[in-house]
Amino acid sequence: MKITIECAMGSTMPSGAEASEAASEYGCDACEYIFENKVVRCSKFVYLSGQDPQNEKQFKDEGKCVDAWQPILMLEMSNTNRGQTKALESFRNESVHQQSEFNNIMAQTVTPIGKIS
Repeated sequence: MKITIECAMGSTMPSGAEASEAASEYGCDACEYIFENKVVRCSKFVYLSGQDPQNEKQFKDEGKCVDAWQPILMLEMSNTNRGQTKALESFRNESVHQQSEFNNIMAQTVTPIGKIS
């Protein structure tokens, strides 16, 4: 049984056109097809390569509609932001520690000038 996905943009494959292998695999023949010796591709059909953040499965040049990629990309963005936040927090903690050390050194070496007797 073949599952067919209805295009959100209303794209339809004209008669006489042949769906690409990637589009047929995805289930939306209107996403990418060959018609009159030209490849016609919906503007929302994109190819990505990388690693799925949910199951760490590698994929290469996998074609899907951007609506299908959105949850995966949002997870990847969240993971990236978490890593950046940790790095920034670590940098802040190190800066506070260094400033505290500097303040202690300055307090020990600088003596206030008082009245000279």
